[in-house]
Amino acid sequence: MPAELQGPVTQEISTQRLRTMPNSFLPPTQQGRSSPNSLGGAIMIGDSWNMRHPLTGGGMTVAFSDAVHLTEMLRPSELLPAGRDGLEWEKIAPLLRAWFWERKKLASVVNIMSVALYDLFGGADGAFPFVLFSFMRLLMY
Repeated sequence: MPAELQGPVTQEISTQRLRTMPNSFLPPTQQGRSSPNSLGGAIMIGDSWNMRHPLTGGGMTVAFSDAVHLTEMLRPSELLPAGRDGLEWEKIAPLLRAWFWERKKLASVVNIMSVALYDLFGGADGAFPFVLFSFMRLLMY
């Protein structure tokens, strides 16, 4: 922390109650649909599509999983031949709808874990040190 901020921050911490930032959750919507909310031609992955609290690194985890699933679903096939110059959205849209349900297996678990851990670590009562110690011990096993 820059030296010029240390004094004011220390003063505020000693005189004010610390507040936690509310956790945001943005549920995903299906991509590849013909609707005003669908971005035809754009494929969003990770937190750009489905935001979760950064405590768990879940956005990055889900983005990597999304990339793996998309690579499998969009690899050259009879429907999507190799060497294609451009992709026709009408051919990709049904694959994206299938991907929506496939990705939920991991994304929903990561979302639940993110919200639960945020609630756990966001506690403002005197039990927090005990909860933190217990959680860290759990990770060691």
